[in-house]
Amino acid sequence: MKSRIGLIAGMYITTFLVCILIVSSIVWFVGWHVTPIVLPFALIIALVVFAIMKTSRMEQIIVLALSIGIILLSTLIETFVYDVSYDGNAYHQPIIYALANGWNPIYEHHNAVISDDWKMNVWIDHYCKGAETIASAFFAVTGNIE
Repeated sequence: MKSRIGLIAGMYITTFLVCILIVSSIVWFVGWHVTPIVLPFALIIALVVFAIMKTSRMEQIIVLALSIGIILLSTLIETFVYDVSYDGNAYHQPIIYALANGWNPIYEHHNAVISDDWKMNVWIDHYCKGAETIASAFFAVTGNIE
């Protein structure tokens, strides 16, 4: 049992992150944007997926506690670590901000949240947004873009 705990916890956390992307995509397709509701829905869907796995009740409780602990600890640590990189401040953070503040990249090619004269809009509009989507779900809940 002990050897499976780490594997199952990793699978749960990965499932949770994938569920954030799935819920965000659904929200975009219905015409909304990333809101604080995305994270709890992703958590619930991941819990449902996790509940139907063939694991013992004790494993589920241990892994759930471990996974939630890792997610909370990671969120706490990230609030104290600031991104001082050029890329992070030039377009990664503005993408996160735009996604959490009304931009729907499915229906709006150009984001209307960031100023039109911002020289990084070409990167914001066309950059791959997987990690930024996950970060925007946490930003929508915590209010911390770091």
